[in-house]
Order: sequence, then structure tokens, then C-alpha cells
Amino acid sequence: MDPEQLRPVEVEARDGYSLWVRFEDGVEGEIDLAPQAGRGAFKVWDEPGVFESVSITPYRAIRWTEDAELCADAVYLELTGKEPEEIMPGLLADADDAEDRRALDRPRADDDYLRWDEVEAALGLQ
Repeated sequence: MDPEQLRPVEVEARDGYSLWVRFEDGVEGEIDLAPQAGRGAFKVWDEPGVFESVSITPYRAIRWTEDAELCADAVYLELTGKEPEEIMPGLLADADDAEDRRALDRPRADDDYLRWDEVEAALGLQ
């Protein structure tokens, strides 16, 4: 899949920490981000107007502040129900053994960020 197809082109904050997103390829939908509200980098959403200030960066991230952003690929996976390998062929081609695959799942050291497994769980990818 062409990475340009995964480019978000429109984003809108909705009530209850819901986010509506439309992608270049026409995929669109709403995701519930309430489980992230008030946690880690997303504590800033507690400040009036911050959640509503969502925008799209030139690098395809869905962003609120310098420290609070979502990966567009993760949002696309949530909306489509696809697996990462379906939209990124060859993703695990170099991960020939279980140790290499576990290395892909290692959490960040910085406690201010959610771990990938927490993001996956919140987006319903697990």
C-alpha cells in the first residue's frame, strides 16, 4: 500500500474525546480516545480547548501539542480493522525469529508516553 493513501486529510474533534478522521484513500470514521484522556502525554486534553485544537502535521501525525500526537497508521488500522502487515508489506520480513519480533514490541523508557501495547489495547487492536 502506498504510504500516501494512509495520509489523513481531515480531522475533527467530537464530544466525549471522539475523533473523526478521513484519509486520502477515502477511509473515514470515528474513534473513541476517552481511555487515553488524562493519561501520559494526553493529560493536556484536560485543558480547555486543547482536544478541539487537533490538526494534521506535514508528517501525517494527528497532533494536539508537541508531545501529544497519534500515529496516522495506528488510527487507519483501527478504522479498517486491518493488520499492520496488510498495509505495510514486508514489515516483519527481517524479523526472522521470536527475539526480533519481541524487540519490535519493547515499550518506551519515558513514562510520559503510553506504551505501544497500551495504545493497541485502547484502539482495540489486541
